[in-house]
Amino acid sequence: MSRTTRRGQRARRDQRNLEGEGGILSQHALPLVASVQAGLLALFLLCCLLVLVAWPPAREVKEKGLLAAAREQVKMTAEQLKTLTLPEFVAKVASRLRQEGVAVTLDEGGTRLVFNSADAHFDRGSAELREDTRKKFEAFSRALAWGMSCHVKPVSTSCGTQTLLACEKGYAPFSFRGLALVGHADAVPFRANPEGRSNETLSVERGLAAKDVVESCLQDAEVEFLPQGLGATLPRVSPGVDARNRRVEVRFLP
Repeated sequence: MSRTTRRGQRARRDQRNLEGEGGILSQHALPLVASVQAGLLALFLLCCLLVLVAWPPAREVKEKGLLAAAREQVKMTAEQLKTLTLPEFVAKVASRLRQEGVAVTLDEGGTRLVFNSADAHFDRGSAELREDTRKKFEAFSRALAWGMSCHVKPVSTSCGTQTLLACEKGYAPFSFRGLALVGHADAVPFRANPEGRSNETLSVERGLAAKDVVESCLQDAEVEFLPQGLGATLPRVSPGVDARNRRVEVRFLP
């Protein structure tokens, strides 16, 4: 046998041995590969489970953080807002009323509004508002509706056309209890009358007349309108018998 032939036979024999060993190796490796694959799958499923368990708390923590940040922003914004006092609010209403041509002054620390009328609001012995006085209280209602819409809550008026004016920004929410419509009388005493009326009762009736006008103009204001009467105890001008003392003034209640 030649040398070349012997080499070929040896090569073929070595190849068969390798194939046999490879087959044996493959048979032993299959369970190991399957075990590794099962382990990786189990690890993947465990990771998924951990994510599902941990995600809601993590999301909740994130949402709480965002909510806290939003509240802090609102707090900072509120601290930057100006606080409106009752006299400041009344001054704004009075300024708006003057723009409608109604002259008024403020008294009692800026919470009492007095109409600067050269005429009496009422005829002697009467609790019926004169027509020009009624129009002034309607104008007051429009001014109050504007002030409340800017600083309290939206309020409409049924008395005339409400002019839409811009509101000054930067104020915190404001509230007040309501209004007292305070009627007054002159010092002329009642002569004999079978009804037993007096300047005190007449002044209350006058406050009620003004209250009816304002309340009918501002039906959605949601504040109190209280009629009051002081008789002739607080004259606006002297002497007390002056007709200009027959009037109604507005006092804002905190």
